[in-house]
Amino acid sequence: MNPKRYRLYLCLIILGLAVAATALLIYVINQNSAFFYTPSDLQQPKSPLADGQKLRVGGLVKPGSFHLSPDGRIDYFIITDLQAEIVAVTKNYMGDWPALFKEGKGVVIEGIWRQDGTVETTLILAKHDENYVPRSVQKTLDLNSQLPHREQ
Repeated sequence: MNPKRYRLYLCLIILGLAVAATALLIYVINQNSAFFYTPSDLQQPKSPLADGQKLRVGGLVKPGSFHLSPDGRIDYFIITDLQAEIVAVTKNYMGDWPALFKEGKGVVIEGIWRQDGTVETTLILAKHDENYVPRSVQKTLDLNSQLPHREQ
């Protein structure tokens, strides 16, 4: 094999390995990324998510929405942005409940989107002071509070 051909094959092998490493890196990042959504985003007629996709949802815990199991654990609760609501199922949640996790307070959960419109919660993030609301959630809440109340 002449030296030119040897260098060409070596460059092609290195380029192939670089492409494979990049593809693997992109695949791993996509598997572990969780994009942030509000309940209004998830209630759109054409939901941007597929069943089983990882996501984060932020909003307020709807007062009176805690559904308790017979052993006193929270089975599910509702997250609202005052325009739409999402049910956060916590039956399989194994973590500690944050001390600031209360009804009417801001919360960000991480979980798995289900086709029935619920989120299986794997992580609850409420470890902030009681006045903190994520910027995007505050923007949505401000926008929704300016809307006139709907007659039912």
